[in-house]
Amino acid sequence: MHEIIKALTSRDVQVAIVLILPLVLRQLRLWHISYLLVSKKPDNQDID
Repeated sequence: MHEIIKALTSRDVQVAIVLILPLVLRQLRLWHISYLLVSKKPDNQDID
């Protein structure tokens, strides 16, 4: 367990997280927007 914590706190992992996180968040936002657009279609009105 201690080795996992040590690995997560290494600089390489921190740099990777900082680089990847914005991309992941942007992708999630795009999915969310497209989901909202799909759910606003008239033929999906009966779905609550």
